Amino acid sequence: MIIYGDGQREIRQLERMIEKLQALLDDLVAIGEGDLPGQDRLEDAPLIDNWHLSTREIVCLRGEISGHPRLGYAPHGITSDLWLLAPQRGFARTISRYYRLGSRTEGFDG
Repeated sequence: MIIYGDGQREIRQLERMIEKLQALLDDLVAIGEGDLPGQDRLEDAPLIDNWHLSTREIVCLRGEISGHPRLGYAPHGITSDLWLLAPQRGFARTISRYYRLGSRTEGFDG
């Protein structure tokens, strides 16, 4: 997640995130079209041994959501993964959509 503040550092972070997401999208489109990665593509990939599925916490926003296209009004709503937060600009971007930011809960960051 990027907290966007119009600085050069934030812009570089955003550019790197775009490159990573574009590479992921390109790979998913290729796989969806039947172009699976061959051994030549995988030979330099890191090996993960003794692996298993797991979960980890992700950053999201929680609050009173209104005007959501699916939920309508959700007094205790939770967004999908938060990708960009621009509080000075009054918006946030999750993996699913933009949100307009209203008032922030005072003294709560976790």
